[in-house]
Amino acid sequence: MRVRIRRYNESVGGVSDDENGYHETLTVFWLWAFKEMFADEEGKVYWNQDAIDDLLFDETLADRNLWLEFYSKDRMMSVTARRDYVMPDLSEMD
Repeated sequence: MRVRIRRYNESVGGVSDDENGYHETLTVFWLWAFKEMFADEEGKVYWNQDAIDDLLFDETLADRNLWLEFYSKDRMMSVTARRDYVMPDLSEMD
């Protein structure tokens, strides 16, 4: 995922540096949130029309600030969090 997001950003003229572009911790967080909501007990997601509809219309995933339940703004917006994954400081991600 990391490589593909960076390639996409670069293909549309984006720059990944300490202030812009790819953000490792946000990427890991959103992949975790998606898995928590849509994976079965074995961690598998099965793509069918119902799953896609659920993903597109899920109000929790539509909240772009969902990460604030787990991370302080200072921690998430740090250069360290942008470059590498950092653990949440407000609530654990099970």
